[in-house]
Amino acid sequence: MSQPSNEPHPQHHGIDASARPPIVYALPPELFASSSPMVDFMANARRLWRGRRFVIAVTFASALISIGWSLLQHNEFTAILTALPPGKSSTSGKIGQLSDVSALAGVRLPNMGDGSVDEITAILDSRTLQERLIEEFSLREYYLTSTTDDTLSALRRSFSPQHDKKTNRITISFTHRDPKIASALANRAGTILQESFNAIQRSSSKRERVFLESRIVVAERDWTEALSRLAEFQRQHHAYQLEAQSKATVELVGTLEGQLIAQQIELRALLTSQASQDNPQIVLLQKRVEELSRALGRLIGGLDGETSTGGVLIGLSALPEIGIQYASVVREAKKHEALVATLTAQAEYARIAEVRDSDVVTIVDVARIPERKSGPKRSVLCIVGTLFGCFVGMAVVLLRESMAAWRRALNEEEDAP
Repeated sequence: MSQPSNEPHPQHHGIDASARPPIVYALPPELFASSSPMVDFMANARRLWRGRRFVIAVTFASALISIGWSLLQHNEFTAILTALPPGKSSTSGKIGQLSDVSALAGVRLPNMGDGSVDEITAILDSRTLQERLIEEFSLREYYLTSTTDDTLSALRRSFSPQHDKKTNRITISFTHRDPKIASALANRAGTILQESFNAIQRSSSKRERVFLESRIVVAERDWTEALSRLAEFQRQHHAYQLEAQSKATVELVGTLEGQLIAQQIELRALLTSQASQDNPQIVLLQKRVEELSRALGRLIGGLDGETSTGGVLIGLSALPEIGIQYASVVREAKKHEALVATLTAQAEYARIAEVRDSDVVTIVDVARIPERKSGPKRSVLCIVGTLFGCFVGMAVVLLRESMAAWRRALNEEEDAP
């Protein structure tokens, strides 16, 4: 039995397979182009080598220009002044404690601080201080500016106040062509800072002193009224020293009760002895018992509604209510007394702070005339200028070679049939 053949039939739908053209799969030429970085680097290196003379010429010219430009720059000198901000003095600490005491009394007093670094920095950055420096040192002619704003902008590039948080120091630096002017301006800025800051502090102390003195008048009036209410309460209730009076009342009640029991026992003994009611001793004992009972009634209270003995002793039933009222009026008087003492002490500290002439901003190191220049860095200018010229030369060579290759390719396409 014959097997069917797997070979294709020579004829299919009437078309001769042997006459069909072969199929060729073509890839774009870009896929065969080399994109190796090493090849590109070598090509660029060859281009730069061909244009080496141009690169060297541009670099040399840029170096000469940088050297000339650096030599034309004027020397600049920087003077530095060092100052310390105000610390927390003993006076301000005591005033802070007095403020806490017055707060307990229900009165909020103004803050008597010595200032802060933020205030000092604001003064140094202020337009007022910088305009004074411009006028005193003729900086408009130095910077060759026509307006005040332009002069301020130029000054802020040379005038630099800074605060070091680690050492808590303030530095004022100024850069100028003349070292003497640089040191003089930095020192003058420190002097103006002291004057301005101290003036602000004295003005604040004056306002606080005026406030405290006016508050003392009101506090003394309230204290006098509280003392009057306390005196009236003491006269009305005979409560002069409530604790001692209460103790004396309790002790006297105990003594009278003991005497009353002894008299009652003696009277009962006489009555049981069948003595006559008209016996003088029995009559005397009965009067003593009645007087002791009446005295105990006045001391304890509740007898005929009496709550006071009419003397320095106070009835026991009235002690709780009188004690509460007495504590209230005494507390009010003591509160105003403490407030008056606090306000008086703080007003005295404010007067001291107002008239004191010591500088709260301390100049640690004045700005000395600098002996060495701070700029310009001529070597850095020359190096940067030379490198810039070298990079420009190489960029121009590479761009020129690329443009030449692009033109050649464009000409070849135009010449192609």
